[in-house]
Amino acid sequence: MRRLAVAVFALCVCAGCGLPRNVRADAERASALIDAENSDIARKEGAYRTFAASSAYAPYRVYAEREAWPAQFDNARVKTAAARTTYQRYVLPLLQKNDRQDEQAVAAQVSSIDRLIGEARAYVDLPQRRRGLIDEIARSYARLSQESIANANAVKADVASVLTIGEKARSAFPARAADIDRRLQPIQRLADAAALASQKVSVETANANAGRAADFVVLGDNAQLVSQNASKIREDTRAVADQFTSLSSSYSRALADMKAVYYITVQRWAWNESADSPPIHRYAYTRQELSGDAFDYFNGLPESLPYVAKLTSGWFGSGVAVHANADRARWEALGIAPREAWVDRDDTAEYGFTLSADYFHKYLVTENGQTQETDWQKVDETMFENHVDDLGMDLLAKPFGAFEDEKIANPTPAGLAFVGNPQYGRWQNDDRGTSFWAWYGQYALFSALLGARGQPYSYRRDEWDTWNTRYRGQPYYGEDKDKHERYGTNGYVVGSSTRWASRIPEMRRVAVRHSGDSVVGRGGVRVSGK
Repeated sequence: MRRLAVAVFALCVCAGCGLPRNVRADAERASALIDAENSDIARKEGAYRTFAASSAYAPYRVYAEREAWPAQFDNARVKTAAARTTYQRYVLPLLQKNDRQDEQAVAAQVSSIDRLIGEARAYVDLPQRRRGLIDEIARSYARLSQESIANANAVKADVASVLTIGEKARSAFPARAADIDRRLQPIQRLADAAALASQKVSVETANANAGRAADFVVLGDNAQLVSQNASKIREDTRAVADQFTSLSSSYSRALADMKAVYYITVQRWAWNESADSPPIHRYAYTRQELSGDAFDYFNGLPESLPYVAKLTSGWFGSGVAVHANADRARWEALGIAPREAWVDRDDTAEYGFTLSADYFHKYLVTENGQTQETDWQKVDETMFENHVDDLGMDLLAKPFGAFEDEKIANPTPAGLAFVGNPQYGRWQNDDRGTSFWAWYGQYALFSALLGARGQPYSYRRDEWDTWNTRYRGQPYYGEDKDKHERYGTNGYVVGSSTRWASRIPEMRRVAVRHSGDSVVGRGGVRVSGK
């Protein structure tokens, strides 16, 4: 009896270690699927040979010989042979081994066999599939021909339109002629291919209409090519035309000012200390604005702080005690009424807070020669933090003569992307022979933006050359003789400018507060307290 129990136990353990039932079933079924596919190949090859010996084969002979239809059955057998080899070499030994650890290996080999059977089926079905396609084109060739003519005419119209726009752009911006031609070349190649394909459709259509032997595969394939190219050309000509038109537009957006307004929302959790399992009543006080200094203090309190203040009650009344790790003066400055909207039976409460902020930018905006400064615009936290170091910088700039897809979307000193372009100003030499950029009147605000002590700021030729040849399109803050940044919130130019000099210390504190590596983190908004 004991031996029987041991044997049964061993059998159960062995069964538990074997391949899963579904995996084993799929693997065993694979052999039958290979046999079934070989039978299907033989059946379809026999049917094809019968067809090829009949008079009905004559119209298809040219296609069968060109596309090697008879060879497709041999190709299919190559695939099933590979499937059989895979089964015998890999699957069968794993089935005999019957180890659960081989589950993935078996599944992978079965999947490979399924793929090979699918490829065999695609080969063996090709002759019939191609016959069906040829029959369909023969029935609809007149419609395909008309559609091909319409698509070819649409291509001509689209190309003529974009060529006209390109010629105008080349005339207005001769320095960009090579770039204009480069953008037109892919369209022209597509148009040439469509024109050649359309001619082939016309030739085969004429043969069919005249009762001559027509190559319907050539007709169908080329009609499809004309249609595809017409669709692609329609999209590409619109995109390229927009780029050509954009050469005549100019715009920029410089960060002229920024601020963060901070808030604290005090929260209270109150309950009846003497009750069993008392309900906790949560109350949120009206959000109130904080100074940056107060924000830094509250944000700097440890996250492990259980509460900022606590109200307790006794025989002689109630009182509020501030946590030992919090500053009483900071708490009292908030002016919180401890029992505001109080539930009568509660006698204990703890007070915590959440911090939040609203973020604002002002921009100096130029568009096609017009310049204006915006009012305060609310921005999201990510936008604000991404650009805390970019005061006095263009966040976006596209000069006249630049394509829209060449716009500069990385921080660049205000107006620098326009320097060197005769649409905006010209190079002059000062009395020491130093070359600098002199803005035309409508763009003089760039000089005023960064100017100091009543003097406009001018970009030097050597500085512009460095940016234009090495840093164009990249974030660029320049460098002074002491290897410090020249531009942006932390740069010397902004720090000494008339516009920002009095406020730059606070603005730099804002930048530090919202920099990615500061204690505040992503905006400094977090929950503290209970």
